[in-house]
Amino acid sequence: MVAAARYYEQQQTGLGMSFRVAVERGLEQIIAFPLSGIEFESNYRRHALRQFPYHILYRVDAETLTVVSVVNQRRRPRRGQ
Repeated sequence: MVAAARYYEQQQTGLGMSFRVAVERGLEQIIAFPLSGIEFESNYRRHALRQFPYHILYRVDAETLTVVSVVNQRRRPRRGQ
């Protein structure tokens, strides 16, 4: 995520911060509505960021929500990546 924010900041001043804010908002959405993400494997879900081509991958168990990764949608994510 840090590398992506740096990349966007190099492309345009302030865009890196916009990326970080988008990730933060995505995390807030996931915390509020853990089952809202698209399930792609048993207990694993993904939440797409609106303004950037990234997903937040996370796992939902009975009482635990674990963020696995923030990944570029154009790459094939693997669990634990």
